[in-house]
Amino acid sequence: MQEKKKRRNAKSKYSPAVVRAVLYDVHTSSQTLAQIAAKNGLPKGSGSMISKWVKKYSSDFSAMEDLQPTISNANYLPPAAKSKGEKELQKQLEEARCKIICLETMIDIAERELGVDIRKKSGTKQ
Repeated sequence: MQEKKKRRNAKSKYSPAVVRAVLYDVHTSSQTLAQIAAKNGLPKGSGSMISKWVKKYSSDFSAMEDLQPTISNANYLPPAAKSKGEKELQKQLEEARCKIICLETMIDIAERELGVDIRKKSGTKQ
């Protein structure tokens, strides 16, 4: 019985960067939860965990939901319809997204190892 209580109170074994990457995929792609879990290295049957993450952190992604129709419509264009400039912009956008995820992961690791809050707190007065 003690073991179950410990498990419920234990922190997630997944880093915040992994959670963010999964939530980003949920909000921006048309993949199933199983496909997103596999893409991000989560075990099979992680769909319920991802659903809980979506419910828990949905307010953080409210701005992303406004952008989703434009993102999904751009992805459904046939390859011949995309101009060279559009392809280059899509590539730059993907690289920027990867860079953001990498930087957030670095900040998470630094905060954990150094025990210092690096991110600025919202609502602080200068």
